[in-house]
Amino acid sequence: MLGSPSPDHTGAPVALAHAEAGSGPPLLLLAGLGSDRDFWKAHLPLLARRYRVIVPDPRGSGESAAPAGPYSAAEMAGDALALLDRLGIAEASVAGHSLGGMVALEMALAAPGRVRALVLAATGARPHPLTLFCLEVAGTLWESGCAPETLVRTFLTWTASGAVLASPERVRSAVEEQLRPRVPQPLPAWRAQAAAVTTFDVRGRLPEIGCPALVIAGDEDCLLPVAVSRELAEGIPGARFEALPGAGHNGIAEDPAGFCRMLERFLG
Repeated sequence: MLGSPSPDHTGAPVALAHAEAGSGPPLLLLAGLGSDRDFWKAHLPLLARRYRVIVPDPRGSGESAAPAGPYSAAEMAGDALALLDRLGIAEASVAGHSLGGMVALEMALAAPGRVRALVLAATGARPHPLTLFCLEVAGTLWESGCAPETLVRTFLTWTASGAVLASPERVRSAVEEQLRPRVPQPLPAWRAQAAAVTTFDVRGRLPEIGCPALVIAGDEDCLLPVAVSRELAEGIPGARFEALPGAGHNGIAEDPAGFCRMLERFLG
């Protein structure tokens, strides 16, 4: 099983490895489960034209430390806030994908004066039963020694759009890219991050969020159905909701330019 944090599972913030580009209002981009800052590599040059963009490796991914898990989204939010402190940034807009969006929500709840605006993609205030089932299957396959390419293709069935899956060339490119990460993630670190998803539930706290929020969901998202993202938007006072036609869970990575335009229109 993926496990769940005990009530006293706390620790010092992890000093996150990060990259940044551009100048202007600070914009923090948070990647999801199993991803590092390379998730945003196509977005970074587009957004750096208007913002000071900060892209960290979450705890357990990339060059950041991977302490023993399980993790919680609240702990990961503490890491992100500590990074802003280290960079001398008092307030930033925060965009997160999937687990990264959950971490962004925890940042806004823990330190409302630090988060100017939220952009939440493929994110819910809780995981859906489909999410929980897929993560459990993925962890079991990985632990059983499943061939890496088969594991990657399994993930793609849950995260890619139909348009990507219908294109052998796009599938081949996605598989090759995911088989050659900058820093491979070990299974214990992935499981520790997965626990942050499976234990997340802030539905009762959404009315506390006072900053502007944009929730984005792909209407082909199999891992976190669009209804869960819609529920999130309805729970945040004044939040906007945008559905992406033909997009899956990783829709904002399949169309970086479209996501960046949407984000810039919202942030103004």
